[in-house]
Amino acid sequence: MRMPAEWERHERTWVAFPHGGYTLGESEAEVISALRTWSDVANQASDFEPVSMVVHPEDIGVAKQYLSKQIEIVEIEIDDAWIRDSGPTFVIIAKGSPRSIGSSTVGELSLGRHIKKTQS
Repeated sequence: MRMPAEWERHERTWVAFPHGGYTLGESEAEVISALRTWSDVANQASDFEPVSMVVHPEDIGVAKQYLSKQIEIVEIEIDDAWIRDSGPTFVIIAKGSPRSIGSSTVGELSLGRHIKKTQS
């Protein structure tokens, strides 16, 4: 089992949308600019590959204002937009198929359908 490098071929990118309490700026203009910039990264990536955005239920409406319709919104109660720390970790097993490891809520609740697709 090994963790793939960031530049290796993959099927999708997982990102999390910032939720309340996350430092996006002090003024409303700074917050809007930060959300726009955060979303622009995901929107640009979605032009080249599937993107799944984990969004707290309270932020669905805001996220839809900024995100491309191409992006899959996965509604999960999260408290951190740094997906590396709060989301799944993917590894490659000997036969080359991906697996999600760890005990994150995102990994347990929403990734099963994506992992199953790659194994079919």
